[in-house]
Amino acid sequence: MGQTWQKTLNFLGWGENGEYEEQEGENLSPRKRRVLSLSSSSKQMEIVVVEPQDFEGVQGVADHLKGRQAVVINLQDVDSETARRIVDFTSGVIYALDGRLQKVNESIFLFTPSNVNIIAEKRESREAGLFSWGR
Repeated sequence: MGQTWQKTLNFLGWGENGEYEEQEGENLSPRKRRVLSLSSSSKQMEIVVVEPQDFEGVQGVADHLKGRQAVVINLQDVDSETARRIVDFTSGVIYALDGRLQKVNESIFLFTPSNVNIIAEKRESREAGLFSWGR
């Protein structure tokens, strides 16, 4: 039984096995390893709220989106033609950046870059919930 125990220890590398063969001339080159950073970005997400008065300020909205910031546009104080132009232009920017658009109500829109997901709960789903106390 002692011989079996010694073989087990030798197999695991803990035994006193003096029969090591050194292989000379064998050059082991270190393998290149890919290093992946697992640290997350500590930068907080920013949401910019814009209330444009005319079409001239829309380029600033595009700059925010290109900088990967979400933008909420409030068009309550803008005439309907200018509001349509602003939404059309910003929708084109979002399309080019693979971003997303969510209509909050008739005059408020949320535009997000590709690194931000929008999860919108439909009003009907909220109201038809199992516990509808807030009606």
